[in-house]
Amino acid sequence: LKQGDFTGKEGETLLLYRELEIEPRLLFIGLGEAKEASTDTFRRAYATVTSAARKGKWAALNLLLPQAEGLSRTS
Repeated sequence: LKQGDFTGKEGETLLLYRELEIEPRLLFIGLGEAKEASTDTFRRAYATVTSAARKGKWAALNLLLPQAEGLSRTS
């Protein structure tokens, strides 16, 4: 991440493999600027995650989502 391989732009992805760790893979999904985030931003990100999980045939998946202040179910 420090090398600038991932900037966090909406739709951008970065998959990291970690040997001998509890979680062998970390998938980063860019959400773009926080002030521009909407529920649709999160829907698209979730679709990206599920697509990667299906393609990779992952048996399990844990999600860590950022806090999304200012978003409501109707946003």
